[in-house]
This record gives sequence, C-alpha cells and structure tokens, in this order.
Amino acid sequence: MVLGEIVVNQFIQSFSTPSLDLFFKAITYLGHPAIWMIIAAWLFWLGYERKSFVIMTIILFAGAIAGALKIFIARPRPEGIIVMDPETSYSYPSAHATLITSFAAFGWLKKKLSRILETLLVVAVIFVAVSRLYLGAHYVTDVIAGIVLGLFIGWVVYKAEAKLNKIHFHLSKIQDEFLVVGFFVIAVLFYLFIQNYYPPAYALFGYFAGYIIYKHSGIDLVPAKTTKQSIAALFIGTIILGVLYMFGEKFIGIESAVIFFIAGLFITVFWPAVIFKLVQKRETHKAKKIHRIAHHTKAKKAAKHAKKHKRKR
Repeated sequence: MVLGEIVVNQFIQSFSTPSLDLFFKAITYLGHPAIWMIIAAWLFWLGYERKSFVIMTIILFAGAIAGALKIFIARPRPEGIIVMDPETSYSYPSAHATLITSFAAFGWLKKKLSRILETLLVVAVIFVAVSRLYLGAHYVTDVIAGIVLGLFIGWVVYKAEAKLNKIHFHLSKIQDEFLVVGFFVIAVLFYLFIQNYYPPAYALFGYFAGYIIYKHSGIDLVPAKTTKQSIAALFIGTIILGVLYMFGEKFIGIESAVIFFIAGLFITVFWPAVIFKLVQKRETHKAKKIHRIAHHTKAKKAAKHAKKHKRKR
C-alpha cells in the first residue's frame, strides 16, 4: 500500500515548478491552526464572540482527535520522495486536511454562507489536500482519512452549536460547570497529543480560560464603533499576537507554555479590555466635546440676546 501511495506523491510532484512550490507552500496554511486562531481573534475583537468560540472549538476538536490518532497509529512520514514541508510528528491522519474540512463541513451545514463561499471552501479542501501530497508531508490515505475525520468533526460541532449557544458560562450553574470541565479535559488531551510538535496549543488553554472569565463576569463586549477604530484594533492586536508567537517559539518548556497561554488570554481578556477602555475614553471625550460646544452655543445665544435686549432699552 505504501509503495502504491508513494507513486501518487511522485506523480503529483512530477508537475513541480518554482511557482507551484510557492503556491502549495502558501495554500497549505489554510489547514494550519495559527491562521484560524488569528481569524478567531479578529472576530472576538469585532464583537462576534460566539463565532470566535466556534472556530476555536473546531481547532480544539480537530487537533485533539487527529493528534490522538497520530500517536495511536504512529505511521511514519513518507520516504523516498521530495519533502518540501518537513514534519516531526506522525503522518496519519493529515491534521491540515482534518482542520480545513472541519470548517468546510460546518460552513456547509450552517447554510448561511453564499454559494460562492461554499464553493471556495470546497476548493480550499481540495487544494490543501493536494498540497500535503505535493509537499511530501503525507500519503494519500492520510489525506483521505483527514477529510473523513473533518466531515465528522464539522458535523459534531454543528450539532453541538445550538446547545452551546444556550450556555451562559455562569459557573454557579451545574450544566455550565460540567461544560467547563469538559472543555478543559479536551484541552488537556490536545496538550498531550499535539503540544510536542505544536507548542502554540497552549494558547487554547488561555483562550478558553479567558472566555469563561469574560462570560462569568457578565460584561458585554464593546467593540470599536468606527471602521478606523476597528482597523486599528485588528492591526495592533495582530502585531502583538505575532510578537507573542515569536517569543513563544523562541523559548522552550515552561517559558513557551506561559507565553502562549498569555497569548490566548490576550485574545479574550487583555486586548478586549484595552479596546473597551479606548472606546469608553473616546466616547467620554466626544460627550465632553459636545457638551462644551452646546454650552458655548448656549452662552453665545445668551450674550446675543442680552445685547439685543440692551439696544432696545
């Protein structure tokens, strides 16, 4: 089977060109958790915390299940072909194919996307799947298994979303306590099965811990109120996340874990708090400015009226 699958990789790589190398190295990131974590962060900062939560939940399930299967099956990476994307983890199933297919399946089942977006999701699944073969990272059965697993995960999250939307994360409620424990158990599994080759998995701990703090506090998320504010919030927040990521990659062990955990908290606690303060400060300044203008206008009218009255006398 392996020999026959290597032939598939070799056939796909026979079309290799510098342009295709660059294209597939770029397109394969559509199946990388980091890209979707950034999207989840953007959605949270723009006030769409439920959509952000769903994205991170899909990452959590896809990473934990695919990572567990990798360790259980322990299939080595392909040999005898050109490897353009060296990986240190096991091969089966493809985590990239699992993740992108999970999002595609969830998006299709929701039936809230336009036909164009639904088509783009399918195209993305195909391109990511081919990219894993083209780059020499997986066998064809790894990719097929990832797609099947992704379809299942997308369906599970779609079915669970309605129940999750009814949860308010008030820790005084028994059902919420069980949900919190469940998410942390999954997060621990994610840590055990994927953190060795993907340290940013610690960011999921920070994200969900921060999300629970945010929900339990009862404070409504106040996003930026203008396009300019939103762009500034996303731009600066993304840069800070990037810096945290680089520092997390630079260190190892507990230092790396702490940095990535802070990155998760940054998404759901620290940066939203900064945005709230800035928006609140701007609104206060705006209110004071309006009050000053109104007061000045009123004083001007009063002076004009007094002057007119004086002339009549």
